[in-house]
Amino acid sequence: MNRAGDPARRKAAFRYCREFVREQDRDAYLATLLAPHDAQPRLFAIWAIAADALRLPWSATEPALAMIRLQWWRDALDGGEGHPALMLLDERDREPLTEFLDAAERLHGAPFAGAEEARSWGGAAFSPLMTALAGRADKDFAAAHGLVFLLRRAAFARKSGLPLIADEEAARRIIRSAAALMDAARPSWSPALLPFSLSRRWLKAIRKDARGITRSTPRLPQPRRQLYLLSRLLVRRP
Repeated sequence: MNRAGDPARRKAAFRYCREFVREQDRDAYLATLLAPHDAQPRLFAIWAIAADALRLPWSATEPALAMIRLQWWRDALDGGEGHPALMLLDERDREPLTEFLDAAERLHGAPFAGAEEARSWGGAAFSPLMTALAGRADKDFAAAHGLVFLLRRAAFARKSGLPLIADEEAARRIIRSAAALMDAARPSWSPALLPFSLSRRWLKAIRKDARGITRSTPRLPQPRRQLYLLSRLLVRRP
């Protein structure tokens, strides 16, 4: 990627990515606002690509259209043009983001029926995303974040009509696996990884919710999320 170019165009690209992330992933938006200002354009660009790919199971009317969109992103990353985010990335970002996009395809397949498969997917998707954001990844933390992602979205029907998680028993196994991974994780501190830290709070909310994760959406009010992000920033812990 080439981050040189017209400052006005780069500024417009930054605004576009920031607003897109604000609309699509409020946790990533709030957390990235706490990162150093000069790092924010690149971080918002990475999160914009991630948010676009991760929303496809619930926004693309046909799985084939989602595959086309994911391939479009791969081609755009390879060519370095076609989207405002690409003006803000480094060349080093291309490989991990491509790996992330490859893993995102699995979200359009059969429901996750077991914790092992879900854990493997979480690591395959979010380890490269963590690497793009911070240059390193803790595999346990990345996999746990992926499991929490699945749990948070389990109550929303995909456009394909298939559930994301097969049933409540599968969800309970995934919850237990996510908790074990969180206990084992020892991620290094980086302000770029603040959005991942909220997975701990989301998992706590999920474990307290007795209504059934495939039927109800866990709740974690935005003010509490903001306070938690600030606390992680102050103690410098992910």
